[in-house]
Amino acid sequence: MSIFDAGSARVELDTRKFEAGVRQMMKGIERGIGPAAEETAQTVANRLTALVPVDTGALRDSVSAGPIKGGAAVHYGGDLSYAGIIAARTGCTEEALEGSDEMFHEAQHDLAAREVRQL
Repeated sequence: MSIFDAGSARVELDTRKFEAGVRQMMKGIERGIGPAAEETAQTVANRLTALVPVDTGALRDSVSAGPIKGGAAVHYGGDLSYAGIIAARTGCTEEALEGSDEMFHEAQHDLAAREVRQL
């Protein structure tokens, strides 16, 4: 005995609200990417500032963070010829960057979760 008759059936779904919700969610995520990248970059810059050895303060003062097209960046060393040598000798740049990928990914995850809850 068959519970389901395999005769023809038609199901129509109106997905307009779903599609509008997904567009809204994506706009929210796009708006939040820049601030999350800037926050991560600022955290790295703060760490780096604390780790850079200080003689004259020029290298420490060269550290900054800010937005760039498509995200954010940490600036270190500027035109100071010894910046790379100090970074290699002390490992300060690598130490400042530790965990920054995970920090940014977590911020993106939290942002996406907030946007989904708003649907």
